[in-house]
Amino acid sequence: MLSNVMESLTIASSKTNFSDLPFEIRKMIWLYCIPSRAIELEVPPDQRLPSHSATCISWTTHQNSRPPVVTRICRESRQVVLKDCGGPIDHNEARPSTEYKVTKMPWFCPGRDIISWSSLSCTLPYGPKALGDHSYFISYSLQARDVVVPGELIFPFRYLMPPKEMFNFKPNFSRTESDGFRVLNDFMVCLQIVTLHMSPEEALNSTISGRTGDSLVHLVDVYDSAQIKKISGEVKSQDANTELIFDRLLQTETLHHEVDVWKEHAKLNWICRMFENYHANRSDQQFEHDRRMNLPSRELECFVRHPQDTSPGEVDHDRWFKSYVNHNPPRFDRFMFDMSIPWVQWAYNDVPNFRPVIMFRLCVRNCAQLRSTSFRQEMYSGRYPPEYQKGPMRCQYEAMWKLEEPEEKAMVAESRKTLKRL
Repeated sequence: MLSNVMESLTIASSKTNFSDLPFEIRKMIWLYCIPSRAIELEVPPDQRLPSHSATCISWTTHQNSRPPVVTRICRESRQVVLKDCGGPIDHNEARPSTEYKVTKMPWFCPGRDIISWSSLSCTLPYGPKALGDHSYFISYSLQARDVVVPGELIFPFRYLMPPKEMFNFKPNFSRTESDGFRVLNDFMVCLQIVTLHMSPEEALNSTISGRTGDSLVHLVDVYDSAQIKKISGEVKSQDANTELIFDRLLQTETLHHEVDVWKEHAKLNWICRMFENYHANRSDQQFEHDRRMNLPSRELECFVRHPQDTSPGEVDHDRWFKSYVNHNPPRFDRFMFDMSIPWVQWAYNDVPNFRPVIMFRLCVRNCAQLRSTSFRQEMYSGRYPPEYQKGPMRCQYEAMWKLEEPEEKAMVAESRKTLKRL
């Protein structure tokens, strides 16, 4: 509709000033410029990046939590956006973690933005720590256009992992978290984070940054080969790990096969975790109820040998499940669930719909300069609480954040140019 209006205005007069347009049309233009962003209520750990030694993931988190650039064009644009496109949310009181405070009051537009669950509890060699009750995530997620969760929380997707990142870990979501996921019976799963380094000028002309250059996190369906190829064609040479990821993303047939296998294994892993949580704290009455309902009393009773498993010898179920609990991911190519058990049939139907995506994060900073010292790396990543930021190192901390000012002015100036071209 907006494109038709603008085309009519162009035909009528090529010299129409923006201020001379009716307010209704100006409002449509302001709203058209509002991006759909991935809002992270927590700062994801830098180590999730395949090239974490050369970039700082928290910068895009901070930028994406700020008000849209359109709010800084003029008074009218700010009033329109504040009235119709959400506003800052203060969720610090409900947040159980005091370590990640970069997103103090993120801007959230219900129905337009995507909520990203970035740092949920996960048993990894480097953290992050369990955040405890996160019911506040659920409340915002139900208002969002969509939800994306980290893939390692569901099941690792090793096809896109660089060799040095292929460590073993197991998802460790609590019963509270699994209940929260059951509320969201359909959500996106981020299989891999890819950081793209560009200059501000290149970023504003790219597919990823949105219409006004302030949408720095872009989610692409892993089956959308055309969009992945388009992004690959826009970026220049990146670091070795990013190039490796793009090479594998462009191998469409192999990628789709690996994703299909991942989806099946993720479903099986989900059911295993549901069963493990279900058996964690049961009373004698619950055991008796399960017996009457023909539910399996032990985890091993759910499994049978996979028909494609041709390895000799008997299957050692006890050893397999012990290995599953202690060393994820399990080998689901040897075992499958017994579909004759009613509980297994119910569990299959209760598994959410996983929609795998790739997260592209746009970095327009000189990361090597920002991370030149250990202190800058730790401080800028948001690992120190606000109390420390006000201590003796406050001057260095403030000087580092002031690096944003020239880029912010450049973004506003480019946004004004973009609006003139509309």
